[in-house]
Amino acid sequence: MLQSNLTQEEHTALTLSTPFLKASQIEEMQELLYKQQDWNVILGMLHVHRTAGIAWKNIERYAIHLRKEFKATYFLKSLEIMYKGQLETARDNIKFNDQLFQALDQKGIEYAIVKGSVIGQWAYGDVGLRLFGDNDLFISQDQLQETGHVLNELGYIQGSWNYETETVTPAKRKDILYLIMNSHQTYTYMKPTPDCRFIDCHKIDVQFSVDLMTGNRTDSIVKEMLSRRIQTSVDQHDVWSLKEEDMLLFLCIHFYKEAIYLNEVESMKDLLLYKLLDIYGMFMKEDLLDVDLFVRQTKEYGFEKMVYFAFHYVNEVFPQTIPELVMNALQPESLTYLSEVLDANDVVHTWNQPIRKRFFHINRSLDINKHSVHKE
Repeated sequence: MLQSNLTQEEHTALTLSTPFLKASQIEEMQELLYKQQDWNVILGMLHVHRTAGIAWKNIERYAIHLRKEFKATYFLKSLEIMYKGQLETARDNIKFNDQLFQALDQKGIEYAIVKGSVIGQWAYGDVGLRLFGDNDLFISQDQLQETGHVLNELGYIQGSWNYETETVTPAKRKDILYLIMNSHQTYTYMKPTPDCRFIDCHKIDVQFSVDLMTGNRTDSIVKEMLSRRIQTSVDQHDVWSLKEEDMLLFLCIHFYKEAIYLNEVESMKDLLLYKLLDIYGMFMKEDLLDVDLFVRQTKEYGFEKMVYFAFHYVNEVFPQTIPELVMNALQPESLTYLSEVLDANDVVHTWNQPIRKRFFHINRSLDINKHSVHKE
């Protein structure tokens, strides 16, 4: 059944991007695959939203036996190649993560991996279903210097990747310090990986606050989360991760922060399905979360507004995923912020387009340019 406000192609892309399909959704997906549609547009949507791997697995599991009737065979092959590339990219990253984690363990540094490969394993059961380009390391601020020493000893440099020379261009010291003072993370650490087929360099973002994209420090919360860290298996590799409820909180804050700020909207980072699917996937995975504990901790830390925002967006795209009881427990007094875009602390735009449709409106930032409120 075509979802309201979506074109046929948008609806197909969303259906293919959905993990944990129910029987009725599987039947519908099979029917959609043999409709006359613009498959180039659908392929582009899956690529933009980083959900090509999920789409391939859905087709492989539920529709590959019907492929002879499907005319756009290039579409299937493209998805298969993307999935296999994502899987090998993840494994390259995991291999270098192992080396780093061993060095951190030897130094007694308390850390956890957030997002990335752990979510690929937890939310989807397959690290190849989630594309990620860097690896997020979560530590307390008082261990920044020692962590930096470990990374430097392993050959990591803070900077940007130079594709022409295949080397890391070191960042200026003032830029490194500025980011630490005004953000939640360090300048990216990079290490060339010439022997890898799928990654040019191994990237590490060191994160030390949960209040993302600000200079606000949350040291006590970070230490509490790290004290609860757990060991989990990612593609048969043991890693330290945040506890499931803490990981979900981090994902919700991350989604909220990237959805509300003008520069994130203009960079097309605001509404990407994979970020929403990370949250959706954790809720759909049976017995993964203690929801009551999650709600209590969210309230204790004062992050109700951010979490409600993320959950609201999940329910708009995937109705009834988050229980009403949870939504009511977290709902803030005013909901006007759900549609606002901020530049610093100023509201510069209010969205009118339905959330589900906005995910597929690739040029949505142009609407902001037409209606922005500029300060004198």
